[in-house]
Amino acid sequence: MALTALSLAQLHPCKCAGSIRYVHQECLDEWLSRTNSVRCELCHQPFLFSPVYVPNTPDVLSVSQFLVGECLRKRAGT
Repeated sequence: MALTALSLAQLHPCKCAGSIRYVHQECLDEWLSRTNSVRCELCHQPFLFSPVYVPNTPDVLSVSQFLVGECLRKRAGT
């Protein structure tokens, strides 16, 4: 399995929270192909593939980019 930006993308395919919320697309695809499951076994939500980050997200942020993002996040109250 070659590591690519897509294979490393973290998804949240159901309503579960905590350490089981995020999963790699390739890991979930492999598990789904073996189980033939279309719903989460824990929360019973049908799987949806929603990327956590947009595809053009940089691998590294500069300090100024990070601080601007934090200021905007705090201003929005999130």
